[in-house]
Amino acid sequence: MSPTKPPTVRQLEVLQSIDTLTGRLGIPPTIRELCDHQGVGMNCVCGHLDGLTARALVERPPGRVRSLRLTERGFTELARFRGRQPLGAAAWAGLVDALYQLAQSHDASPGELLRACRLAMRLSSARERARASTPPDRSSGSLPPAA
Repeated sequence: MSPTKPPTVRQLEVLQSIDTLTGRLGIPPTIRELCDHQGVGMNCVCGHLDGLTARALVERPPGRVRSLRLTERGFTELARFRGRQPLGAAAWAGLVDALYQLAQSHDASPGELLRACRLAMRLSSARERARASTPPDRSSGSLPPAA
C-alpha cells in the first residue's frame, strides 16, 4: 500500500478513535478497547491498523501493548477529516500571545476569550455547513442558468 494513497473513511474513524481514547484514558488504547469503541471485531480493527501503518499515519511497534501512536502525518489527516486545518507551533504561539494581549486590553481572562473564540469558530463552521447544504440561488445572476 502506498503511503501517498489517501486513507479510507473507516481508517480515519479508527484514527479518530485512537486520538479520542488516548485523550480520555491518558495512554494509548489497546486493540480490544478500539474494537469496543468502534463496535467491530478484532480482525476489522487490525486490518484498518495495518492500512494506517502502511500509510505512515500510525506507529505500532511490534510486541508492545498500548503502543499505538499517531504520527505527525496522522494528526494532519485527522485534522482534515475533522474539517480543520492543523496549526503549526508558530501559529499557536501567535494565537496565545494575541489572546493574552486581548485579555489585558479588555480586562478579561484568557480563558474567557478562548471560550468566546471557540464559540465563534463553532458558529462559523455551522454557518458554512448550512451554506454548503443550501442550493445556490440561480436568480441572483451569480451562476449561469441551468441548461
